[in-house]
Amino acid sequence: MPSRALAIACLTVVSLATPGRGADAVAIRAAIDRGVAYLKATGQDADGSFSPKAGPAVTALAVTALVRSGVAADDPAVAKAVAHLLTFRQADGGIHTPGAPVANYETAIAVMALVACNADGRHDREIATATAFLRALQWDEGEGRGPDDPAYGGAGYGRQQRPDLSNTQFFIDAAPPAPPRTIRRSSGRWRSCRARRTFPGRTTTSPIRPRTPTAASTTPRPPAARARRGRRPTAACAATAR
Repeated sequence: MPSRALAIACLTVVSLATPGRGADAVAIRAAIDRGVAYLKATGQDADGSFSPKAGPAVTALAVTALVRSGVAADDPAVAKAVAHLLTFRQADGGIHTPGAPVANYETAIAVMALVACNADGRHDREIATATAFLRALQWDEGEGRGPDDPAYGGAGYGRQQRPDLSNTQFFIDAAPPAPPRTIRRSSGRWRSCRARRTFPGRTTTSPIRPRTPTAASTTPRPPAARARRGRRPTAACAATAR
């Protein structure tokens, strides 16, 4: 099955499984069940992988989609996929194809899958080493960048690749929800990610610098005025707000 089509199917199932949607709950559940059945029956190879030629990322997406849709971590389809995913563990702690130029992307998505299956702590060690690998890829003082640099706090495909918003979002999403298994969301690294600002229609970022309060900025505005000035957050900003 083409990896692009399978990846779209995985992302669709994850999207439907996200709570808070206003559509009919019965229809959503039925769509999720059809997606889960499709992934199990059509997408998975005998070794547990999904689109293995694409590397571990599509398998990790499928694991995340299945578990977030209510499939148990011990379900044979999930267990086989996770076992296959862990064959990509590298000595540097990452979970990626050896020598892959997309090591950050693959490892971040693999961590998301392992976290989804880690209610009982079975993957603590793998998550910890992979998280340490991801931290080393983040652009900060180690790359000679400071808080005033637009690249500061971001993540790219690998150590030598400039940061971009897509990889930075995956880096943020890979932060598990509670220490000690996480990149703590209150840490300097997490805050430096949140200090990246996106602009609609542009693939660029800039650091958010502290503003000097003025009389105008400290005067409370009426609710109607605040509503008129509201802006819809971009996808990357919305991810950092989780």
